[in-house]
Amino acid sequence: LAVEPWLVLIAGRYEGVDERVIEALGADEVSIGDYVLSGGEVPALVVLEAVTRLVPGVVGRDESVEQDSFAEANPGLLDHPHYTRPREFRGAAVPDVLVSGHHGEVERWRREAALEKTRRNRPDLLEEDAMTNRTAVDEWIGRYVAAWGSNDGEEIGALFTDDADYYTAPFRKPWHGRDRIVREWLGRKDDPGTWAFEHEVVGVDGDTAFVRGRTVYTSPNDPDPGPFSNLWQIRFAADGRASEFVEWWMDESR
Repeated sequence: LAVEPWLVLIAGRYEGVDERVIEALGADEVSIGDYVLSGGEVPALVVLEAVTRLVPGVVGRDESVEQDSFAEANPGLLDHPHYTRPREFRGAAVPDVLVSGHHGEVERWRREAALEKTRRNRPDLLEEDAMTNRTAVDEWIGRYVAAWGSNDGEEIGALFTDDADYYTAPFRKPWHGRDRIVREWLGRKDDPGTWAFEHEVVGVDGDTAFVRGRTVYTSPNDPDPGPFSNLWQIRFAADGRASEFVEWWMDESR
């Protein structure tokens, strides 16, 4: 509705609008929930409030809309809890992690808090896994590639559950647990600007995604620059973090 050039809302009263009017106008009927109100004036205001904030420029910061409940950045989840000043009010304090300055830990807390809030208030949303759509998988891969480039331990750790397994090849013993994944990753890190990566999400089955990629190492001193064909199999937890990562790779030059 937010992309339409204009809208006319007809607010019915009691039993609504004469059916012949609906048919003659070719009007779309909009419901705001499974309950009954005496008139359509309040629902019309609800539609107006929900739709206009999606029009570019209405809300001051576009990212505020992008991070709302039900937005693509939070597929299947309500928004995380928010806090403001003062830091402590009547004995209730803002969670320490939110004022720690550790961006990876803050992001992890937000995902976990959003999941818990959704379980408490809208458990029906979790019947369809939050990570079973390509948009969410693409977003996770974007954060993975960003961590690959930054080699920031917090960004790496925010990608995985506490007990995640990371397989650098299908039949190798995995790195088990988030802390070890971070440690091993940094012990084998690629320097920023020495590689290029492109990917495509080729399928999603339940909580598991399949990603095809291609990696080229661009440093002139690299003895084995590739290119390499990659296939990733990623299993996701309900909070959007990876609980298992398995990589297949093949050197195209051989």
